[in-house]
Amino acid sequence: IRATGVEYDAERAQAARAKGYSVHTANFLQVAPSPDFDVVLMNPPFTGGADMAHVTHAWRFVKDGGVLVALTSPAWRTANTKAAKAFRELLQVAGAEIEDIPAKTFKHTDIATVLGVMRRPWEI
Repeated sequence: IRATGVEYDAERAQAARAKGYSVHTANFLQVAPSPDFDVVLMNPPFTGGADMAHVTHAWRFVKDGGVLVALTSPAWRTANTKAAKAFRELLQVAGAEIEDIPAKTFKHTDIATVLGVMRRPWEI
């Protein structure tokens, strides 16, 4: 198994590399997408709808038969922005499975989150 990470924060990226992980220090939204990954796991930033942008971008990295699993803010469910509407459409088209994660599930935050699982179908 080969895993690759992308982390914007240089200290976090270095800490992960010190533990033996392959982590690039970069703005994920500026990484050129290539559908080479069987699995994409992510916990993107939530501020200002960044989670929607990151998940949308990450979907371009998932190869046929692959899966994307992401934590997001639940804000996209009710927001009337163009981005939120496009995100809801992407989730619907991708047949995303959505699960609510209650507030205080993660000890470092008391924010409710949503776990989304998107599966890219096999091309024949």
